[in-house]
Parts: sequence; structure tokens; C-alpha cells
Amino acid sequence: MNSQSVRNIVGTLLLSSAVAACATMSQPPSDLLSRAESEIRVADDVGARDAAPLAYRSANENLSAAKKAMEKEEYDDARVYLEKALADAEYAATKARSEQAQKASEQVDQNLEALKKAL
Repeated sequence: MNSQSVRNIVGTLLLSSAVAACATMSQPPSDLLSRAESEIRVADDVGARDAAPLAYRSANENLSAAKKAMEKEEYDDARVYLEKALADAEYAATKARSEQAQKASEQVDQNLEALKKAL
């Protein structure tokens, strides 16, 4: 095999590897978008808008940024924004649930005190 053939084979391999890498990375992160949107809805449903307003707002801002990046086909950037949106929404929902549990615990304590006084 001569050096020109080796160069052609190596060049073909490099080109096909680059094309494969680009094809893999160029896929829109639709599944991550769905998960982030869903988690933001959950966070909203459990009261995160009031319990964790900064995280809730950040989740929505990152979601908006991700959608803009997807429109420009900047899928790597979109993934980063969606991961941040998902993390912020999960945190906001967890904080809201924690506050709800705390309030429920305080209510149980008050009810126990009232029962003790009644007895």
C-alpha cells in the first residue's frame, strides 16, 4: 500500500468520524426539554412560585434560553440551559414541598397542644 492510499484511508476515517460526531451532537434535546417543562409545571403546582421564587424564575429563564438556542440549532447550549432549568425546577419544587411539610408539622404540634389543654 502506498502512502497516498494510506492518506486517503486516514482522511476518509477522520471525515466519517467527524460527520458521525456532528450527527450525534446535532440532535435536539427534545426529551430533556419535555422533562424540564414537566418539572417546572410540577414546581408551579406545589407552590414553588412563592416558596422558591428565585429558583422558579431561574428555571423559567433557562427554559426560555434553551428554546431560543434550539431555534438557532445550538443544541449543546440548549442542553446546558435545560439541565440548569431542570435542576432549578427540582430545587424549587423540593423547597416548596419542604415548606408544606414544615407547616403541616407545625399544625400537628398545635393540634396536640390543644388536645393536651382540653384533657
